[in-house]
Amino acid sequence: MLLYWTNAAAAERVLILKSGNIPIINETAEAFRSAWGNDTDTVTVKSSSDTINTGDYTAAVAIGSKASLVLKSNHKKGFPALYSLVLSPAEIELFSTGFTGISPSPDFNNMLSDLGQRLGNIKRVGVIYSRNSEYLLESLTEAAVKLNISVVAKKISGKYDITDALKEFKDIDLFYLMPDPLLSNETSMVQIFTFFSQTLTPTVATHKITLMFGASYAYAADYTEVGKGLAMEATRMLKDADYRPKMIYLGGRLYTK
Repeated sequence: MLLYWTNAAAAERVLILKSGNIPIINETAEAFRSAWGNDTDTVTVKSSSDTINTGDYTAAVAIGSKASLVLKSNHKKGFPALYSLVLSPAEIELFSTGFTGISPSPDFNNMLSDLGQRLGNIKRVGVIYSRNSEYLLESLTEAAVKLNISVVAKKISGKYDITDALKEFKDIDLFYLMPDPLLSNETSMVQIFTFFSQTLTPTVATHKITLMFGASYAYAADYTEVGKGLAMEATRMLKDADYRPKMIYLGGRLYTK
């Protein structure tokens, strides 16, 4: 399918690509449009194989994994591009594109500080990760070191490794569930949260929906804030000649059952 526009003015016009017509994506897109304030065109992609032409735009924003894949496959080097609401950027190889992204996980400094105030002294945080979430482990560890917290990490290569991985977590004060495809499915979440409920260990995850599956807490970014963050970063990209693509970690907010 070819998505093509010929009459758009290039000045300050942004192309918004949506992965679907669902509330969280629509909320993010609307927040971007409101914060951006200039012209935008919005397209809901139908397939990850859709073709787009960005020649009439100054930047493009992809919301969701399918939209990000479309933007990636049609991207020209040097063209300002951003993405958000992608569960695992590493899995679909977005780090090799030169895009700027909003992380699926909010700022770990804020998360650990807020939970420390609620739970008391946190000394050891447990985490399971795969190659798809190694970049998040690095950011979590960096934040933990600043707060004098140790990270107990176990790497897995498939969902069947979770059972053995859970045996490694003894005497931790908190378990963080990575937004990783191997972990962020109903079966894995129920298994993990049931295990830690039996050991009376608090758990925290990235998305509010995890509270339905047994997480003690969720530390999540508001979708309106995600849209505003994309607009702010797009402005920086277009104004700063020295801008370099990066991953943005938003502040987030603590939720409980």
